Parts: sequence; C-alpha cells; structure tokens
Amino acid sequence: MNRKQFTAVSIMILSMNCILPVSANSAATWAEGAETGGAVIFEDCPVEVIQEDLVFSLPDQPAVSANSVEGMPYRNTFEASYIFENPTGESQSVLLSFPVARSFYSRQAYGPKRPSEAKITVNDQETEVIHRYTYSPFEFHLQEDLAKLIDGFMEDDFFEPAMDVWSYTFQAKTDQNDQPLRLKYEMDTENGKRRIRVPLSFTGASVEEDHVTVQLTLKPDEEFTVYIFGREPDEDPVFQNDSADAVLLSKSHMTYLEYVNESRPQDIGISESDWYNAVTQMHLTFGDGSNIVSENVDPDIDLLHWLQYTLDFKPHEQIKNTVKGTIWPDIDYSYEQPVYRYRYLLSPASSWASFRNLNVSVKSDMKMLSSSFTMERKAEGEYGCYLENLPEQELEFELCRDAHPKKKITYGERAAAGIMAAILIAGLPVFLIRKRTKGRAINKTNR
Repeated sequence: MNRKQFTAVSIMILSMNCILPVSANSAATWAEGAETGGAVIFEDCPVEVIQEDLVFSLPDQPAVSANSVEGMPYRNTFEASYIFENPTGESQSVLLSFPVARSFYSRQAYGPKRPSEAKITVNDQETEVIHRYTYSPFEFHLQEDLAKLIDGFMEDDFFEPAMDVWSYTFQAKTDQNDQPLRLKYEMDTENGKRRIRVPLSFTGASVEEDHVTVQLTLKPDEEFTVYIFGREPDEDPVFQNDSADAVLLSKSHMTYLEYVNESRPQDIGISESDWYNAVTQMHLTFGDGSNIVSENVDPDIDLLHWLQYTLDFKPHEQIKNTVKGTIWPDIDYSYEQPVYRYRYLLSPASSWASFRNLNVSVKSDMKMLSSSFTMERKAEGEYGCYLENLPEQELEFELCRDAHPKKKITYGERAAAGIMAAILIAGLPVFLIRKRTKGRAINKTNR
C-alpha cells in the first residue's frame, strides 16, 4: 500500500512574553501568560479527531511582583488526549509540530534554559521528539510562524552562509571627558550590496538611495564594534564629529555563517540551521530596506520552541496521542484577589477532516468566574463541559479565590481622590459665603 505523508501542527502556545504595566505602588497589575490550543492539518489529510479529552490541573497560581516570581515549584498543567482515526485503507504518516514558549515571568523564576515543558505519548508510550526553534518575537500567527520552520538554511537575496562579514572594533576619543559623544559615519551601500550593524548605542540614521548615515551616542573611551555585511568598503569606516572621533583598535573578516555561530546559545540545544534562520529572519524583519542590520536574537525573548513528532497510521487504525505540559495564565492584579485567565485555541482544529466529542475538565480549588462555554460543577474543585462538535469560539475561562472579586484602589487613585476631596472641601466655604452674600443682597433689594 502507498504511504501518504502529511504535515500537521498542534497549537500549544504554552506561554507568551512579558510583564505589562505596573501601578503607582510598583506592584504588577498584569502578567501575560498562555494561549493553548488544538491540532491543525495543513494538507488534505483524511485523519479524523474522534475525541479530545482536555484536562486543566491547576493546583498553584504564580505570584508575580514587578521584579520576581514567587511560588516555585509551579505545577499547573494541561493534558490534551486525542483519539485520532485513519478512516482509509491506506497507511498515513502525519508530522505534528507543537510550539511551546515560556512566559516572561516563568523565565524570571526558572532561568533562560528552555527544557521541554511537554511530555508526548503515543498509545501510552513516550515518543521520540525533535526540538526545533524559530524566530517569533510577536504574537503567534499560525501560517507565519509555521512558514519559518525550515529544514536547512533559508534562502535570501542578500544573506547567505558564505557572504563576507567585516568586524571593526573602535574606541571613542575626545577632549571633553564629561560629555557624551555623538559620532557619525556615512556608508556607501552600493545599491544594497553592503549593509551595516551598529551597537545598541545607535541613536539615529538617515537612509538615502545609495548611502546610509548612522549616529552613535557614546561615553568617552567607550569601545564599540561595527559589522559590515557584503562588499568590503574601499576604506575603513571613520566615526567622527567636530570635537571627537573613534580610533580603530582591530579589524577581522569572517563568513556570515561564522558571524551567526558566534552568538549561538549552547544551553538550549538549538541546531546551527535553526539559529542561522532565526538570526536572518530578525535581520530581515527589522533591517530589510534600510541597509541597517539589527542586533542579534535574544534566545529568552525572540525564540519559539517547537516539539516535532510523527504519527504513523495503519489502514483504519486509531491512535491515542497525549500531550501534557505546563500552562501559564494571564494574571490580573487590579483586583484584591488576583483573577487568572486561561485561553485555549479551538479554531485551529477546524482544519482536520473532522473533529467531534470534546470533553473539558478544569480542576482547581478556586471559583470559576466566567467561561465561554457553560461549565457545570462536576465535583468539589472540578468544573467541566461536553461539546459534541467543534465550536466557533475559543475556550476561555477565569478563576479567582473570591467569587466576587473587588477592584483595588491604588495609591495613585487614593491620592487623586484625596486631592479632589481637598479641593471640594476648600471650595465649599467659598460657595456658601457667596451664596449667603447673594442672599443678603437680594433681601436688601426686596426691602
């Protein structure tokens, strides 16, 4: 029999990115957590989802301050158990890719390493998983992020592994030792055949058709490195202004692949090609068209971690596939008791040949404030629902220790209220005096 191959992706965005604004008393008011979802097929694959049992086990809730995370170890998990069926008389091979990213506040507690946070089994046996990474600093978009999952080195009209890269290290010099230096350099791009990467002290640029001028703000004697990609300049770069300049300390040559590998992290197991593609995607995202190359990828913020594995179906075979991993909620600290919001993406599962029989269970000793579907109380500390077919909306629910949480009043709001009260109190005697004076004048007139 012929073996057909298909590619699938399961949307398990276990965490997103950052801690958002803090209130006047410096306590975190919001921490962004996770979106988690179901399985997606991108080709005309006949495999069907017969049943999904989705269980959220939520014994802990993280306590996030402005600078730290408390409450380790963290035990909140999801478990998605699928029953897949191949309804055809032919063998099928399906490649699944799970994106798993950790939230910013989870990284604060657990450090920069990204071990697998998901355990994957097939028919109750742990399966072999390949770890992949892509550049994804923004909100997850299925089609865009999946397109970055490339085998080998990506192709581009400018960046390629053997391209020349020139490194120049300078030291800023001036007679005005107490003033910051603003040094400029103008580079001929030769119609896009040359690009430049400047350090974080970069504070401005002007871009013309054939030239780019960059400005750096530096401290006296500060050292900095500039990279030029593509054609070597006819002369070494010169950074200067009317009262300062930069002394060239060293110059070196390397290939673009060597340049990329200089920054490849060694503690997360990322392959040479995945790191190459992530760095190149970042350069294209932020520098394409300006001839200015961005800083390199931050593996703690910019990378999306993927787990890949294959399901091989015999004709008419059913397979049980289970994914269990850590899940991080959004946390709203604007209430006296924090509100924890979870979101599970159901819409991606619409691309399977069919999807039916979704069982949802939420296990927590907290109160359920709201849910996109009616959740019945199954037992003490457990809520659940059954959906015969895939719904149109996503699964969202909120938990809190208080069934009716009250909004906090921040120090800033109290101060504002106090000022308003003072203004009102100060204005009241004036108003009364004026009113009484007016009354006396009226009475005098009436006499």
